[in-house]
Amino acid sequence: MPSTSAAVKGADAIWLASQGWRTTGLDVSIVALERARANGAKAGVGVEWLHAGLLDADLDPGSFQLVSAQYPALGRTADRAAERLLTSLVAPGGTLLFIHHDVSGSPHGHHGDFGGVVMPQHVLRVLDDGWTILTNQTRQRRVSGGAGPSTPGTSSCAPSGPAEKRGSSQLTA
Repeated sequence: MPSTSAAVKGADAIWLASQGWRTTGLDVSIVALERARANGAKAGVGVEWLHAGLLDADLDPGSFQLVSAQYPALGRTADRAAERLLTSLVAPGGTLLFIHHDVSGSPHGHHGDFGGVVMPQHVLRVLDDGWTILTNQTRQRRVSGGAGPSTPGTSSCAPSGPAEKRGSSQLTA
């Protein structure tokens, strides 16, 4: 998924590929993709790197066993296009992992204004009864550098889709 940091180095996609997953990494930044591609080559793994935004990418619905969106920069729309597309990509029985900054309690918190950005609670709102919520939580995180201990936690949800079919591809930020 389009990401502010996760795809910059491709760590998630590279790790999944190293575990035997067929992996696709997507980012709007060509610089991020070039770094990720170089890191993947150094690790000796194959990842399909796509230079596109989520809404512009040519991705088949229901074709990914895992959709992992780590801090994605997805804009909210009235029709919830990004949320619906994210959930549509997950194969029945697959998992959507969506992680973002927890900015509750602060309209313009440490990371800025996220009022127009898709957050875990927005993804949860588009799920139908066929989904099972595996986790929906906020965790505090410890950061040794950068913003240090004042950095807020992360909020995540991991719903699992209906179990009728299984897919074999994965998409990660």
